[in-house]
Amino acid sequence: MNKKKLVLQGFLFFLASLTIFLCSIFVLNNITLNEANNNLNNYYQITSKLYNDNENYNEIVNIFNDNKDIHVTILNNDLKVVYDNFLNTTISEKESLNIKSHINKDTYCEVNLKNNEEYLYLVKNKNINNSIIRVGIKKSYVFQYNLLISILGLVILVALNIGFILYIYFKANKNIKIINNEINSLNKFLGNNENINNLSIVDTLKETNLLIEEKIKEVNSEKEKYEYILNNISEGFIAINSNFEIKVINNSALKMFKKEVKSVLNKHISYLFDTSLLLKKISGLKDKIVYEEEINDSYYQFEINKINFNENNIYSILIIDLSEEKNSNQMKKQFFLNASHELKSPLTSIIGYSELISEGLVRDEEIIQISKKTLKEARRMKNIVLDMLELSKLESNESKLQENINLKEIIDSSIELLEYQINKKEINIIKDVSDYNIYANKEDINKLVSNILSNAVNYNVQKGNIWVTLKNNKLTIKDSGIGISKEDLPRIFERFYRVDQGRSKENSGTGLGLAIVKHICLNYGYQISVDSKLNSGTTFKIIFKK
Repeated sequence: MNKKKLVLQGFLFFLASLTIFLCSIFVLNNITLNEANNNLNNYYQITSKLYNDNENYNEIVNIFNDNKDIHVTILNNDLKVVYDNFLNTTISEKESLNIKSHINKDTYCEVNLKNNEEYLYLVKNKNINNSIIRVGIKKSYVFQYNLLISILGLVILVALNIGFILYIYFKANKNIKIINNEINSLNKFLGNNENINNLSIVDTLKETNLLIEEKIKEVNSEKEKYEYILNNISEGFIAINSNFEIKVINNSALKMFKKEVKSVLNKHISYLFDTSLLLKKISGLKDKIVYEEEINDSYYQFEINKINFNENNIYSILIIDLSEEKNSNQMKKQFFLNASHELKSPLTSIIGYSELISEGLVRDEEIIQISKKTLKEARRMKNIVLDMLELSKLESNESKLQENINLKEIIDSSIELLEYQINKKEINIIKDVSDYNIYANKEDINKLVSNILSNAVNYNVQKGNIWVTLKNNKLTIKDSGIGISKEDLPRIFERFYRVDQGRSKENSGTGLGLAIVKHICLNYGYQISVDSKLNSGTTFKIIFKK
């Protein structure tokens, strides 16, 4: 054993035992002192009851005169000695001062001049005849056993420390002998007959310790690499034993099922999700299986591999979240359905009007009006196709020319393009716009601002208001229009979704404007929010990246 460690253990044991010893002596002295105080009070009570105005001291003399460990003094109001069991007729000036300062208070120590012994005194005033009673106990008598106990405790303390040091020493020697025997046995096995001394044992142990530390570092390094790789793959990964207890789980799996690693390790996998199908698939599994399952409105693909490890079965489970892919496919399907429906209406109108003209079923004076309707539907169909193409470009996030753009100029230009509709509905525009530059594609920002302003105009009331505010990087467009219901609000950025079907068609809307707005904000990292209530107007807020 290391000598420094041995000395340190011995010192700590000595320090602990000494602390316990000193605390014990302190407690013992306090107990003894309290007992002495109780005895002094008892002696005072006895003396007080026996003493009377007729100076009858016979009973007091019988009790205290032969006991030199107890000192009893009765004094009058002028501190003249009336009775003293040590036959003192007077008291010194120092005694008088102590009596005056401690009367009816705590005890005090004082040397008795009669026998040069230190006494513990208690002084009280007897109210009946204004006399003063002082009772004392010899201090050596009070603490006579404490000294013996202290000496005995000190002897025990020393014996315990010597015993502890010997125990550590012999235990260390025993361990060294065991190691020595093992090394010698190893040497014999290797054909080396030289005995190993203690110095070589220490060197061997140091080398072994260094080797172990290096191996631990290697293991920790490999563990860190494994954890880093495992926690940085997007797929969920779980390893369970034959009792279906979770032994390994990565961050992706924890996020999928909204759990923390401490709460799931060594717990049954059913703690994560309903595993009835998974356990059924594992039952009788020989090698590998892949299947899909819907859990909590999300779709997952499970790949389970069976691994034989030290005659125990370990199951590795790779989990791929298919929810986004499924939703994307569903959205694409819905998009094509909606696109077909939106294009069908104007296309039907155009074909219908064309057939009427070609079959001569339309009078000459009606041809101009029908041509205008056909042109309107053709333009509507063109706008739908153009918006669909624009949305497709935004979703693919293809690179575009970017430049410094003044947002104030974009806002003014968008309002100017909508001037006809604004004047027709007698809408009042209230602007509080300051210059602010951003770096982006000018066409994208034009579409972003114009689509929101166009909605603010089209869905506004007659003689309504639109407030446009641009402060630093925050753009707010608020209208006094028909507003959006609580049910419709979460869906306004969906493709072809219309809050008011009749009003949208009347204004030739494609149903893709806000979807385009959302994708522009996503591509540039802008924050967009909408606040609206039915019949209370709508507010769009956009925060541009600085």
